[in-house]
Amino acid sequence: MTKIDWIDQLLDLTILFSFDHSGFKRHCPNPLEKIDLSGKHGIVTGASSGIGLAVSKALLQQGMQCQLIGRDLAKLENGFKSDPFVSQAEFYSLDMSDLKKVYNFALEDVKSPIDLLIHNAGSMPLNLKITKGGVEEMFAAQVLAPFILTKTLADVGKLQNGCRIIFVSSGGMYLQKLDLSDLLFEKRPYNKYNGYANAKRAQVILSELFSQKYPQYLFSSMHPGWVDTPGVRHSMPSFKKLLNKRLRSIEEGADTILWLATSDNYSNGKFWFDRKLAKTTLFNFNQSSKQEKELLWTTCQSILDTIKGPSHEPVIDK
Repeated sequence: MTKIDWIDQLLDLTILFSFDHSGFKRHCPNPLEKIDLSGKHGIVTGASSGIGLAVSKALLQQGMQCQLIGRDLAKLENGFKSDPFVSQAEFYSLDMSDLKKVYNFALEDVKSPIDLLIHNAGSMPLNLKITKGGVEEMFAAQVLAPFILTKTLADVGKLQNGCRIIFVSSGGMYLQKLDLSDLLFEKRPYNKYNGYANAKRAQVILSELFSQKYPQYLFSSMHPGWVDTPGVRHSMPSFKKLLNKRLRSIEEGADTILWLATSDNYSNGKFWFDRKLAKTTLFNFNQSSKQEKELLWTTCQSILDTIKGPSHEPVIDK
């Protein structure tokens, strides 16, 4: 091991100098090669701002036809108003926590076979929010919605063979073990950080499970490091103030997502950080058993089955 390698490993152990802007510069010194994505079709959730906006613009610039999803249609469209490649985009107003609408979007609005699906939508509500379907909002939008969208598209044949499905997780999941025991926060005070980390942990596990059950597609999960996004500014103002200029840019946060979307084939169902394989756990206490992972799958599947209804016909939300 060279002295430079030894220093790099030491800096990465600090987390601060790994997840921050300086870590990105060390890990990814060379810009990504631009790949021609003409003729490809993709879906990006959470495309209105932050990392989702940056990823979407990069995909459009490289020729991909994209279906872009955000809660606020005006905000979503405004983000691309001056983009020279806006003609390649279709915009959809969709609250990912509304699971019936997510299911119907998959059935009714996805027209072309999809080559790329990026699950980026995510938020951290300051207060506990329960959806009209009776699910905590973060778990609904960031775990159940990606499951429903992915599985429905796969089961009805709307994913191209080899389609890449990317879950945008968070480094915060390292501090959280998967916990399905009190998803509505009925037995404990609501904690936005715990809820968010639990959802992000679940995303990593879902990516792994999907890769085993649907090996014809290429699944991955990743975390972008500490990025200066609107979500961080709104939901974690103290964190933003503390790190300030150490935070990564939006483009740096989007880098590994684009690498996973465009690079040569890589191992299925793995977790990535700065274009390299990363550990999914740092401590023994937050490792999940096979039974716990399968419980996550059956929990998601049972909610999907409820949405489908007894006849498994599309449910139209009037």
